[in-house]
Amino acid sequence: MNTLLEKLFEIHELSLKDRFEIRQIFNLLPEDKKRKVLNDFANLVFKIKSIQEDMRAEQEILIWDAVSNIRDSIELAKRQTLK
Repeated sequence: MNTLLEKLFEIHELSLKDRFEIRQIFNLLPEDKKRKVLNDFANLVFKIKSIQEDMRAEQEILIWDAVSNIRDSIELAKRQTLK
């Protein structure tokens, strides 16, 4: 196991899931690519966290849209029953 990689995980406070996934990919890379990953790790983490934040924001939007659609359907059903 690469001790520098593990140290970088700690420094950047990556989740267990992210650590697992990065390890899986890292272990498949040739040595020159591994060095590139280690040398540019901060940028990699920035990109991962940016993507995760975008996904959380999109998920929140989708959830609120779903709640709104459900609310509208309930209101429509109530009006139709009252007729």
